Amino acid sequence: MKRILYIGFDQLNAKYGVLKSADVKSDVIALIQSEPMTTGKNWHPERLYFLISSARHFAQELREKGFKVEYIK
Repeated sequence: MKRILYIGFDQLNAKYGVLKSADVKSDVIALIQSEPMTTGKNWHPERLYFLISSARHFAQELREKGFKVEYIK
């Protein structure tokens, strides 16, 4: 069964949460970098950079493990 699994920027860990039971062959991983998420809070510029960079690197790690990843900006 194909599922779309949404990963929040505060859940970037493959061993916990929704990814714990993810199937590399059938599941699609979705990470969304939305305008409201990046501008909705008064983020310190370095913290925002860290969050976005962490999510992009995590998406790449999942791709290297064989997952289909949709990173939406």
